[in-house]
Amino acid sequence: MLKLSKLQQQLFIECTSKKYFDRLEPYHYVPETIKPYKSIYGVFPKLQFHNDHPHPVAVVVYAPPFANLQARNKVLKDRRPEFTSKRANLAWVNSNIIMAKRLIVDPRYRRLGIAKWLLQETVKIQPYQYIEALSPIDYTNKILIGAGFECYHMPAPNYYTRVKNVLALAGISKDLQQHPKLVVKRIALLKPDIRSKLDYELKRFFQHFRISNQKNYTTDHIEYLLRKLQFPNCYFIKYNKEHNFSS
Repeated sequence: MLKLSKLQQQLFIECTSKKYFDRLEPYHYVPETIKPYKSIYGVFPKLQFHNDHPHPVAVVVYAPPFANLQARNKVLKDRRPEFTSKRANLAWVNSNIIMAKRLIVDPRYRRLGIAKWLLQETVKIQPYQYIEALSPIDYTNKILIGAGFECYHMPAPNYYTRVKNVLALAGISKDLQQHPKLVVKRIALLKPDIRSKLDYELKRFFQHFRISNQKNYTTDHIEYLLRKLQFPNCYFIKYNKEHNFSS
């Protein structure tokens, strides 16, 4: 296995376009749009002759931050000014924070340190004081920590716990949750009392997202639900010393 230092000699990082992100997007666990985004950086192999970029080895997407995050408010409580209006708060957030929204590595190049290298090299050129990220995956968490991010654990909201509990009560295991069509069939076969509890909790859960509430859940509804169940229980933030702006 090549060491990263030797591998870097065969790779280069540059700001790229969404079409190169799209080539790796199928390998990401969240099949959702990245829009809006600010910039995309890719790792590419150095080729002596090519008319177009080769297939990317890895990509990272930087996007505007969420308007409000409880974890951010706690972490930055003593590091940012207090605002009396939502507009002033949003203006400060957009001026000082950017989010590392997606990080994808081609499976053939994983566990070589490429993701950490890509983050380290691109974070320091972001013209923002703070870079933040959300992640529910232990392996990704280690990469972010290795790249200099601070990790803060976030408890999932109560409605996540409740819907997970009722899915378990309905006999819908984590393995079964990998197959939305089978989950839909399982729901159709539930006893009335269990189905009633599930309907109530799903309706309560969907109220927090942009999706209509229905009792006859389609495969699309269940796919949406199962994607959302992986709550990003870790909030990451990195102080960008390269851009120490005043507030």
